[in-house]
Amino acid sequence: MAKGMMMALALLGAAAPAAAQDWIEGVWQARGDGMLKPADGKPIPLKPEAAKAWNAQKAAFMAGDPKVDFSRRCKPPGEPRMMSDPKTPFAVIVTKPRVLFAYQWNRLVRMIEMEPPREVIGPVYFGQNAGHWEGDTLVVDVQALHPNTGLDRSGLPHGERARLTERFRSLGPKQMEATITINDPETYSAPWTARVVFDRLPGLTVKEDICLDRENLAGKLKQ
Repeated sequence: MAKGMMMALALLGAAAPAAAQDWIEGVWQARGDGMLKPADGKPIPLKPEAAKAWNAQKAAFMAGDPKVDFSRRCKPPGEPRMMSDPKTPFAVIVTKPRVLFAYQWNRLVRMIEMEPPREVIGPVYFGQNAGHWEGDTLVVDVQALHPNTGLDRSGLPHGERARLTERFRSLGPKQMEATITINDPETYSAPWTARVVFDRLPGLTVKEDICLDRENLAGKLKQ
């Protein structure tokens, strides 16, 4: 009996079989307009001061003003903005110590560490990412987000102590879903959850896209 119990505990604590996690590998692209919206259809629960600040700069952020949108200075856009942008395909690569999101935009790579971090190092543009598998669902805890980033392409704000919980699951061979729960008491009156759906792009090569070249070509930055 003791041997059987030990085997059962070992199975409970083991990671999902590699085959159950293979579904996430490939090239993906978000659907939608790159704007995060509450999955329950309710308004975003911004606190009054945060809403006032966001409304004051939202138009400039969406217009690509480098004074407010630091990605127009070629700084990383941050998460979850980066992955939810429909213009930014990315490849997912699974290894034992980490899951990698390799983006076309400026060849940036987001590293999701599959072992608990010893300490919080930040703030950083993609946040500090700690992941684990729950069956075939990838769960990621994100913290230490850089203050120069917005949560989406409208510049949706976040505070210093914001925590995000992302859950990635398969919707079949051609689609993936991410539910993103934002817990940020500095900025929002309650935690809220957004949902993003991604399409698999078989055969697509994630190309090189150099931000400085693109922005200089558009005349937005000086040589």
